[in-house]
Amino acid sequence: TKSKAYRKLGKLGADTAHAVSGYFDQDASVSGFVTKELMLGQWWICVRKTFSVRIYPSTWLIWAYTRNLTVNSTSLSGNKQTTQSSSIMLHFYDGKKIEAPERQFTANGLLDMISQRYPHVLFGYRVDLISLFKSDMRAFMQQVAYIKSTQQTTS
Repeated sequence: TKSKAYRKLGKLGADTAHAVSGYFDQDASVSGFVTKELMLGQWWICVRKTFSVRIYPSTWLIWAYTRNLTVNSTSLSGNKQTTQSSSIMLHFYDGKKIEAPERQFTANGLLDMISQRYPHVLFGYRVDLISLFKSDMRAFMQQVAYIKSTQQTTS
């Protein structure tokens, strides 16, 4: 009996999970991890977390943007503190999304790297796209195609 992870890898388009893992190993050895948690390979995108690893074919990535988070807090002594962090949100055509924390690069540096490696991806946060992504993937993909086509004709 094959493990659940091995069966999942087999569903990603290769003939066998063994072939998929071979492609991933090859991609990882060439591309490597751009941060401690994120690998942007030619064929695969991988995010490592403390208790999990998420792997997607790079062609599945459809949308990326910077997520900035500001947290205001008050300590026990009454001092107010503001903490800011940013990460890259990666959205895939199957409706899944992953958050890739930026630590070694600026978020814009990571977005630039993603745009160079994956020109098919739409970049930038838009409120209207969030609701479409959550509710109607077909309409979302049509909107992405429209936006990408208008970006290409204006540039």
